Amino acid sequence: MQSGLRALLFGVVTYRQRHDRICRSAPALLGLRVQGYEVLSLSRGEPMLYPDLVDLLIEARALGFRCVAISNGFRINKQFAKTVELFDGMAISFDGLKDIHNRVRGNQRAFEMALSALTYLKSVGKPSAAAFTVLQESLPEVPDFVEITAEMGVGRYNCARW
Repeated sequence: MQSGLRALLFGVVTYRQRHDRICRSAPALLGLRVQGYEVLSLSRGEPMLYPDLVDLLIEARALGFRCVAISNGFRINKQFAKTVELFDGMAISFDGLKDIHNRVRGNQRAFEMALSALTYLKSVGKPSAAAFTVLQESLPEVPDFVEITAEMGVGRYNCARW
């Protein structure tokens, strides 16, 4: 690939799939590492909900993988510090500013929790990014979103159209 860094997009499981796929997938990490993969990127569903996440991250790190994830931010806090510590960086996903994000997520605290996750990541020195899913109605909010999160120390953004 362009920079010589090959990344593995490892959408291990979604909310509805069985978590034992992680256990079965972990031994495959060695083969992927031998092939030159260097980054384990967890996405799809909420990675922090995977029951065997810590074991997977420990094995991946032992093999020399950099470990990153995209999270909704709900479990990116002091209570889950030991798990967060195993990541090299995290992106927090957003769908818009407060009203749109909360409505899309079906939770009136979702935006607040996502911002809190960014604050926590900064406080523990963990690199962070913001992943913004651009909806037709949230497109005008992108500049304000970047301004708000840049003030929080976010320097990397991933915007994707839904």
